[in-house]
Formats: sequence, C-alpha cells, structure tokens
Amino acid sequence: MNSGRAALSKLAYLGTAVDSVANAPYWEQQFGALDGADIGFGALSATQNVYELINQNLGNETYALFQLDLPDSQTGAGINAGSHTYPSYRYYHDQYSALYAWRSIGQSYYHAMEVTLRQRFRGGFQGDLNYTFSKSIDWTSQAERLSTSGGNNNAQIINSWVPGQLRGVSDFDMTHQINANWVWDLPVGHGRHWLANQGRVVNGILGNWELTGIARWTSGLPYAVDNGSRWPTNWDIEGFATQSRPIPSAALKRGKGQQMFSDPAAVYASFRQAYPGESGNRNPLRGMVITPGTRAWTNLSSFTNTRNSNSAGRFSSLLLPMFR
Repeated sequence: MNSGRAALSKLAYLGTAVDSVANAPYWEQQFGALDGADIGFGALSATQNVYELINQNLGNETYALFQLDLPDSQTGAGINAGSHTYPSYRYYHDQYSALYAWRSIGQSYYHAMEVTLRQRFRGGFQGDLNYTFSKSIDWTSQAERLSTSGGNNNAQIINSWVPGQLRGVSDFDMTHQINANWVWDLPVGHGRHWLANQGRVVNGILGNWELTGIARWTSGLPYAVDNGSRWPTNWDIEGFATQSRPIPSAALKRGKGQQMFSDPAAVYASFRQAYPGESGNRNPLRGMVITPGTRAWTNLSSFTNTRNSNSAGRFSSLLLPMFR
C-alpha cells in the first residue's frame, strides 16, 4: 500500500495531470466503489480519485488515507458515503490513532580504537593522553527508561514494517574523542628546588603545591533534517527528510555568525520530503569542531598539603579549582 501511495505521490510532485494517471489494480480493488464517482474532482476512476486526494495532501498522505478509510460520519469528506460506500477501518484502527510499545528487535553496533599514552617526566610532572576513534550505529538511541511518547528524542520507529530504515549513526556518536590529565608537583617547598630551606610558615603557604588538570575535546554530534509538518508514512510521527543528492563539500563549511553552513540553500536543496513508506535519513549531518556540537572544556586545580603543627602525620588541604 505504501508503494502504491508513493507512486501516486511521485506523480503529484512532478505535477502530473490527473487524466494522465493510469489505473492501478490495487486502488481499483480497494476503492472500486469510487470508480466513476464525483467526490469533488469530477467523475474519475478510483485510482484518479485517490490521486487527487493525495495531491491535495501532498506530504500528508496519511491524512488522504484517513479521509478514504474512515466513514463519512467521522470525516465529513463526502467520500465514503451515499452510492459509493465501502468497508471502513481497513487501515486505521477505530479506537486509537497510535499505540506505542517496546519490542526487543533493535540493532546496534559499536567499533572503536583506543590509544593511551602515559608518561612520568622529571621534575614531578606526569600525565595521560587518551584518544578514541569510534563509530556507533543503531536504529534508535532512546533509553528504555524514557517514555514511549512520539515526541521523545525522535527515537520511535517511523515505519514499523521496515524498522531498519532508521539505521544510522547513533545520536550520541562522536567520531573523535581526546582527553588528557596531568599532575605537576611544583618545585617549591621543603625538599624541592625553590624555597627548600624556608621556615614552617613560609613553607605552609608557598610550599608543597600541585597543579592538576583535565582537558577534553570531542568532534561534533550528528543530527538530522526534520521532515517539517508532514506525515507521509506515520500518522503520529513526522520522520526525517530524505537526502536526495550529495551535499557540496563547500556548502558544509562553517557560515558567518550563527549560521551553521556557508551555503544553507545548497544544503537544503540536497533534501526532499519523504515519500509514503519512507522514514527519511537519520543523522546524515554532523556538527563541526567550531560549532555548539563540539564538547571542549578544561579543568585546572591547585592543591596543597600542609602538615599540622600539633599532629604528626596529619595534613590540612586547600583546593583551588578553575574551569573553562
């Protein structure tokens, strides 16, 4: 049925005249009562009447099917009525429009390479440098603990007959991740290069300091292009736009100010509305290293231990953290 709707939708997007639309056995069988009927478009075949309804609701083909499937007492459309009635509720349920449930059919894949460099240098400095190159692929990225509402994280299956249409990089996928941590015992205080012979007070204030830090940088997160206020496949969930051609690499460069792309029109032109039966492309774009999709921060801390004068072996500590 989706393939039949998609075929008529493609003709409508091309601006095909209704008298050029050939009869399709599927529509003639399902809505044969509309053959020769005038439901507002003149006397047309069943297929041509369905085509005109789809053409009126292009991008919202589920609403065209709603008008066709429900009795006239529910739609008031004058379609399934009078001398051209036929069985109702063959596509839509008569009690609800959407029913969500969990199923253990999801698929996910994760591959990664991790590299760690750990070094202790002279002068009390030591640190770790870690790099991860990875790729995570799944159908959806929503945790089971979250609600199953259609508005959560765009993580519901759009076409329940072909759930694999949503296969794409995970919402949380980060191709590159780099983090580093270090500790530096500053050479100041008793037993160190500077102020090694100072008294207890000076050493308690200026000596025994450590400088520590953590830094992290990741590449941008993936994201999708919404299908807009269109429901071609699922009555309750819009789905994603479909990428129809490669995006020019020059258009993907950073734009000025808050603009994500240097040529947003070229990026937009690379996508189209999803056809009936399609879910669209999930996460085809990715945030760049200088966009809000990037995660980069640094934490620096200064730490000192000072031995208490009245209790051997006990220390007082002072921590001065700084974040960026």
